[in-house]
Parts: sequence; C-alpha cells; structure tokens
Amino acid sequence: MSDAADADIFPLPLVPFERYMLADDTRDYPMTYTLAFGFRGEFERSALDGALMDALSRHPLLRARIEDRPRKGACWVGISPSRISLDWGTCESPIECSGGGVIDLRREAGLRLWVRQGDDRARLTLLVHHACADGVGMLQFVRDLLVAYAVRAGSEVSARATVRLAAERLNIRDRFDVKLPEPVSSWRILGSNVTESAKFFSRRPAPLAAGPECRSRASATPADDAKVGPGHGPGDRDSTRSSLADPAMTRSSLPEICSHTFSEAETSAIHAAAARHNATVNDVLLRDAFVVVADWNAAQDPATRRRWLRINMPINLRGVEHRHMPAANAMSYAFLTRRDSDRADPQSLLDGIHRETEAIRYWSIGLTFLDGLRFSLKVPGLMRLSTRRRRCLASLVLSNLGDLSRYFPASFVTKDRRVRAANVVLENLIGAPPIRTFTRGSMLASRYAGRLTLSLLCDPRCFSAADARTLLSKFVNRLQETGSCLPVDVESPPDAG
Repeated sequence: MSDAADADIFPLPLVPFERYMLADDTRDYPMTYTLAFGFRGEFERSALDGALMDALSRHPLLRARIEDRPRKGACWVGISPSRISLDWGTCESPIECSGGGVIDLRREAGLRLWVRQGDDRARLTLLVHHACADGVGMLQFVRDLLVAYAVRAGSEVSARATVRLAAERLNIRDRFDVKLPEPVSSWRILGSNVTESAKFFSRRPAPLAAGPECRSRASATPADDAKVGPGHGPGDRDSTRSSLADPAMTRSSLPEICSHTFSEAETSAIHAAAARHNATVNDVLLRDAFVVVADWNAAQDPATRRRWLRINMPINLRGVEHRHMPAANAMSYAFLTRRDSDRADPQSLLDGIHRETEAIRYWSIGLTFLDGLRFSLKVPGLMRLSTRRRRCLASLVLSNLGDLSRYFPASFVTKDRRVRAANVVLENLIGAPPIRTFTRGSMLASRYAGRLTLSLLCDPRCFSAADARTLLSKFVNRLQETGSCLPVDVESPPDAG
C-alpha cells in the first residue's frame, strides 16, 4: 500500500475493543500475545525480509502506532514498514525482548518478529499487541507473508493464492451484520443484556490456584511481602511480587508457553467422543477445562471449593462483509460460569455447556460484551476504572483457532494436510492469549495435519515452569480419558529458537 493510500485510511479512530485492550494494558500484564510457527526447512533471508515488507503493505494496523488527534481522540497513524524488521539468529540464539513482552503503541508498531533457524528447521515467532489484531487476523498476515515468500523464493504461485484486501474495510471492523433468527423486540434484547450483565458481576469467580512451587516459595516469604490466598478484594494484590516469581523468568524474555500435540488417533477419538454426545470439540474442551481447573483448585487451595469458575471464550465475529478486511480485531468475548461442584456430573456439565454455546452462536450473545464496552466509553474514565479493579474476571481463557490449514491457500496445502511455501513446510503452531491480573492461565487449541495441539501460558508470578507443565499434563490426561486414549507423557516446551 502506498503512502497516498495510507492517507485515505489514517488517522483511523480506535474502536471500543481496541480502546479496551489499550486500557487493560499494563507493564506487569501487557495485552500482547506470542505466536510461534515451527517449520521444516530454512528460510532464504533476503526472500523473507522482502516478503515481510510485502505483507506489511497489505495490513495497515500492523505498521501503525497510536496518537491523540483533535476532535478524533486516540487514532491509528501509519509508520514506515521499514521500521519493522525480522530479528535473525541461530536456533541457539535467545529471543531478547525488552520489557518482557511490553509494547508501547504510542511509540512503536504493535508487531515484533524473530527468526531462529539451523539444521533444516526454523521458527518464526511473532509478538503482537492485541489492540492491533486478533489471532485470526494474524493468521491472515502469516498467510500473506508465506505467499509473498514463496513468490520471492521463485515458486510458481497461483494467482488465487493472493487474497484481495481492501484497506477501507477497516472502517467496518467493529460493525457486524447480525440477523437474529427470530423477531425480538428491543426491550427483550435490553432485558437479556441486563440479565447477562447481572450474572457476570454477581458471580465472582475464583482464580486459578497458584502452583505448588510458587506456594512453597511464598511460605518462605514474609507475610507482608506476599499474598497468594484465594481471597481478594478491590484493594488486594495478586501474588505478583518478584520474590514469588519463577527464578527463570526475566524481563528481557518472552513468556514461556508449554504445549502438547495429540496423535492423530487421539485427536480422532476426541472428535468421536464429542460427536457421540452431540457436542462440538470446543464444547468438550470447555467441559474438560472446567473439570481440570476445579480439580486443580481443590488440590492446591481447598478454600476455593464451592466457588464459581469462569472461562473466557473468545469469539470470531467475522462475516462476509469482513472477507477482504486486513488484519484487525473482529471478535468479542463470551463468559461461561459454573460452580466447581458441577464437575461431579461431567455429562450434565457438557450438556449445559453445549446448550450455552449454541445459544451464544444462535443469538449472537458475544455482542453483549461489545455493547458493554460502548456503554463504558460514554462515562468518562469508566473503562479505565473497570480494567484497574482488582478482581478476577475469568479463571481461564480458552481460545480455539480450529483447523489451521483453512487459513492458507488450498494450493499451499499438501496431501498430508501441511502448508508448504517454497522450501519450508509448516510443522506446528504454539501460542496463547494474553493474561491479566487474577486470570492466571490462558490456553490455545488448534488442529493441524489431523492433530490437536494445546498450548498453555501460566502467570510466571504464580506458576513455575514445572507447575505449568504439571497443569498441562492434567488437561492432556483429561482429554485422553474423554477420548478413551491411553495416557502419554507431556512433551517439554520446545525451544523458542
């Protein structure tokens, strides 16, 4: 996109979801997330450097920062794509990231990239500020990056591989053409929104209990220097003191994400289990997440028993009108809340979750959260005040990207359902949504080449690396039980390089 085209888009006022991400952004809990793509083969450096400029030209919000403009407020303004570059290194080279993942959007664009490669393998790591784009938007960007790379690396690429994008579509990134399946009066919609909001604020969920290693360190810390108990009020702090953090955590590194990839047989068994119960795989993931979190909390902190648990489920709201839109946020959140005692009847729990997720899709209930954001902006300071309240909004975030191959051109997908771009083949994706105060864990589910992958990010102030792997193993074992598969050991997190 040329500078002249940029002038047609920028300055672009922030929409409510972007302003929420900016308001919720802190140095301790930045609203950034990591996506790490593993490849077989090594990139040609000049081809990928050029491909990055090509891809950035198609996605304006990934090469923009925020400025306040008269009568417009906070706006996106474009910067030169040349200010965003790939950091290259060998597999052994650490990824150094100043501020531990913090990105100041008033000073820089919300995207950083690293390539670490050698011995016929490569890993492309992206750090993204959530105000710029959601996970689906970033998969669109990576699609364009790989298409441009294939062209520059000399591959014959079908013209249909390049999706036409229209930057002006960014003007409708928070408009959703929702048609309710049945005629409903505006009063009924208002009543439903009020009811859902009342349930959200009256049911205070328990956070994910801190890991045993963190608790053992806390027990050796003076009482006035640590709080890891379940109770927390508006003035309390989470267990965020550096004295309780994992000693391996540094402010110059990205958060550590552990992952597990199920076999094709295990993945098929999980799908079959969902089908047997007339549910979706996402319903099963939600049900098993509630069971695991309830069991974990009961084992680590008995005081959390008989408490509410809540899972934040991101929802993709893209419609046909967004088909040619560049990377952005076109999403909302739905919050599922259950008692920890509901785990006693897993089948009933699954049935209830399925009914709720069906209602969320059928009635577009995800829009309720966006309506709340719009309302909060009408009261000066309300959004910032709500993000600074010291309370748990969700025990866990669970995002599901589905089948990764569907985000890439069909001509790039091989017979074994992998994505090939010139001389590199995508092998896996590891990542996780951002976490916030008292939301101590986030998970990303994705399916690729017939195999389900779970990635888990835990708050390093409350979980050691070993604690996080232990928690992930419980998710894995639970899903294997659901699919009637034999347990296997959880893989150690792969080298970020």
